This record gives sequence, structure tokens and C-alpha cells, in this order.
Amino acid sequence: MRDIEIRFQAAAEAVIAKRCGLVQGPDRRSVDDFFALWYVRSRFNQLRDQETELVGLDGDELTLEQEENLERDHYVFVRSGGFVPTRHLNGIWIQQSVDEFCKRFKPVSTWRVVVSEGGQYIVPDVPTQWIIPLTPDLALIGNVSDSSITQDNLAQLNRDTVAGSRYYYFARQLDQCPCQI
Repeated sequence: MRDIEIRFQAAAEAVIAKRCGLVQGPDRRSVDDFFALWYVRSRFNQLRDQETELVGLDGDELTLEQEENLERDHYVFVRSGGFVPTRHLNGIWIQQSVDEFCKRFKPVSTWRVVVSEGGQYIVPDVPTQWIIPLTPDLALIGNVSDSSITQDNLAQLNRDTVAGSRYYYFARQLDQCPCQI
């Protein structure tokens, strides 16, 4: 997952510097992977339990430092008594779900850089549209032909973003976000 974030960050920085055009080539794959990761994470972000018991395993007596070192190096460990941190199992599920999302759901034929003509984009906690805001006035939007968005269209998009949010949404300055509520 970290690799996806790093590749996307590089692609996003290039897009922000250019401020126009289609995202193509390796950057396109980075955007697809990042959107899939965001989509999946947002729908699987609450842990019911902090630990899951694995029956039949004894586990190891590890210090906090040992656990942190193993985690940093991408190892899954079993604690004494056969308990594994649930976040490790969730991480495996998220990685598998991102791969599946990218294989099966390809409704975005293009990602275009879209600059707002008046106002800022709202960022949701749960993506429900093919939009990845990058700066207050710049976003990647799937399947659009224009490279700019009017204030009225941005207001509609922001309204839909707010309506689709589960717990929160944000912007640099919410009072600068047109939103027809």
C-alpha cells in the first residue's frame, strides 16, 4: 500500500506542476491504484476488535520494540496466546481488494486534470465519484472532456460529495466551496 501512495505522490506532483491534460502511461496506473486504495480503505476502516485469536498457535513473547521492527519490515506476527493484531489481517484484505478493484472495475477510461473556475473542491472521507482533489482548485476527474469546471458545476459536484460522505469532509476553506445544499 505504501508503494501505491509513493507512486501516486510523484504522479500528483507532476500533475500539479503542469495543471492541465490527461494522465497517461505509468502515472495513469498510479492514479488508478491510488483511487482503488482510497475507495477500499474508506469502506473498511473500522476494526471491531484490536486482536484476533488464531486457534492452535502459541505465538511469541515479543517486546513492543520487536513488534514495531517486524511491522516496519512488513512482517505479520503472532503474540503470546495466539493473538494477531487485527490490522494485519485487514491489511491483507485491503491489498487483495485493491487488486480486485483494479482488475474488475475499469469504468474510468481517462483521468483529466480539471481546474476550478471559481471555488474550491471538497474532499470526502468516502469517495463516491471518480474525483481525486489534489489542491483546493485542482482535481483529477474520471471520464470528463473539459479541463475546467464552472462554479455551478463545482457546486453540484461538492453537494454530491457532501451527501456521499460518511463521517466527515474537508477543504482548505469551506466558505470558498460552492455547494448547493
